[in-house]
Amino acid sequence: VLIAPSASPATFLRWFAGSFGLSENVPESMRKAIEARESVPIAEFEPEWLGPRITQSVLVIHDRQDRVAAVAAGERVVHWLRNGRMLPTKGLGHRRVLDDLIVAQEVVAHLA
Repeated sequence: VLIAPSASPATFLRWFAGSFGLSENVPESMRKAIEARESVPIAEFEPEWLGPRITQSVLVIHDRQDRVAAVAAGERVVHWLRNGRMLPTKGLGHRRVLDDLIVAQEVVAHLA
C-alpha cells in the first residue's frame, strides 16, 4: 500500500532545488551524488522502470486535493504497475488521509 506517493525522483530533485532558489545544475549534481553513494541509478526508482517489475498487488491511496504530493504522482505510479489500483479520496489532503476510517478499512482489506 502506498499512501500519497511523492513525485518521481527526477521531478523531486528539480522541485527541491527550485524551492530553495538553487541553480538549474543542482538537480543533476544531486542525482550524480546520490547515484555514486548508493550505487543505483535514480532511473531505477522511476515508476516506468520500477512499476512493471513489481508483481504483487499494490493499492495506491491519494487525495485529489493533496497540496504536498500531487495526485498525478499517485496516478503515474498506478499507470505503470502490473496490478495496481488507485483509491482516490477527496477533502483529506496529505495528512488527514492517515486518520480516515474508510482508508484504514481499504488498507486492511487489501492486505488481507
